[in-house]
Amino acid sequence: LPELKHLDAVEIEPAVLDVVRACHAVNQNVLENPKVQVHLADAREVLLTTPSRYDLVFSEPSNPYRAGVASLFTQEFYRAVKQRLKPGGVFVQWVQGYEIDARSVRIIYATLSSVFGSVESWRTDHNDLALIASDGLQSMDAQSMRKRLAGEPFKTALATAWRTKGLEGALAHYVARPSFAKQVAKDAGPLLINSDDRNLLEFALARAMGREHDFSVEDVRRVAMAQGADRPAELLTSADIDWSAVADAYISMGIAVGASSPFVLDWPDASPAQRRRRDAQQAWVDRRPRNVLAAWAAQNEGPQNPVQRLVLADAHAQLGRAEEAIPLLDDLAKTYPAEALMIEAKLHLARGKPQLAITPFGRSLELLRKQPWSNYELIKRSLPGVSLALARQSPELAAKLAGLLAKPLSAHVHDDRRRRLRFELAMRSGDHTLCAQALEDLEPHVPRRRQFLEQRVDCYRRNANPRLAVALLELNEFLRSAPEPFSPKTMP
Repeated sequence: LPELKHLDAVEIEPAVLDVVRACHAVNQNVLENPKVQVHLADAREVLLTTPSRYDLVFSEPSNPYRAGVASLFTQEFYRAVKQRLKPGGVFVQWVQGYEIDARSVRIIYATLSSVFGSVESWRTDHNDLALIASDGLQSMDAQSMRKRLAGEPFKTALATAWRTKGLEGALAHYVARPSFAKQVAKDAGPLLINSDDRNLLEFALARAMGREHDFSVEDVRRVAMAQGADRPAELLTSADIDWSAVADAYISMGIAVGASSPFVLDWPDASPAQRRRRDAQQAWVDRRPRNVLAAWAAQNEGPQNPVQRLVLADAHAQLGRAEEAIPLLDDLAKTYPAEALMIEAKLHLARGKPQLAITPFGRSLELLRKQPWSNYELIKRSLPGVSLALARQSPELAAKLAGLLAKPLSAHVHDDRRRRLRFELAMRSGDHTLCAQALEDLEPHVPRRRQFLEQRVDCYRRNANPRLAVALLELNEFLRSAPEPFSPKTMP
């Protein structure tokens, strides 16, 4: 942000800075940014003692069931934050949506609302919340928001982190207006306020560990919808917002941010066409490309957002439909070139032209080694699908593909999958020097599967590798501990 003059980042664990450096492609090499000053300290103590005042304070600690972390969710901490905010300043509280129960979420809402007059709810990941707290309602104007989101860095941030675009794409992440938080706090009452002397949250979350959970962010959205509080009050009557596009972006959010399926559209004003588009995206998750196209053909509109465009392009490509796939890929490549190239490789394979698939597959990997932002589900299924299909053409091609997978992708995305796949390709190549090199990337914590352990022994034996003895020992241990199948000899 060009208008940002200074940022203090307070981190209690020095090892986190190693993670920051390893993820430099994700955070734009933030440690080298002259505007950023990192303090290795306790953030709460810093807020209690610093003379500085801030426009924005953002708290994203570890899970509150860890010792001490729940002290960053207490009334006293929120008061310390408020004292350090400038007039009109904003506090953002991250709340996990996993391994948490509904009572714990009510505690957080009640505690935050006891200090701040306005608490607005947004969704970051598919099941995480960002609570925007301030002393006054944050005004929203559709035209100014649209203009801001069309510029950098917001345009790129929406495209990469949320896989969407524009105001409608951003509003799909809106969960509840401040009136919802006030009602939750009122219903919870003063007994559910988290304090230093009565830290309810730490113990509530510890009890929720390992249990079947009774909370998801969808629960918040549904209750807010029942209260008529699921859309920003200032934008409800705005003619500048296409709420139908917001609904489509909401459906696609499930695929965009890593959920196992597109979100179910239970909005009362959802159209039959939107439900068909949702069916198409679900069919893509289920790996049924023909069903994708059948569901899409049941409505008359084109793709409404980048996720829908990706789903359609991939389905056409898997079925070898070049005439339909190529225009979608050309459009997709403008923002998501790595995905477009990967789908192009699948198109060539489906059309029986594997020799044409090698170049786009290799170019896609080159891009994925430079930038970490890609559709996780697409790359997860395409990496093995494309590379193994190509490897069947010849041992020489399998060796070439193993070489392409030798380097990690950016921020080590899909790293376990890449390393295992590299070894499998090396074994298919018949080059045992290559398989030994691939194993170097997996040792010593190799996958405990019989086929892998047997291939590992075979590779080391052919190379006379000194690791053969350990590989044999671990294979024999695995075989000895394997459960016996049910048969008469197992009967007493």
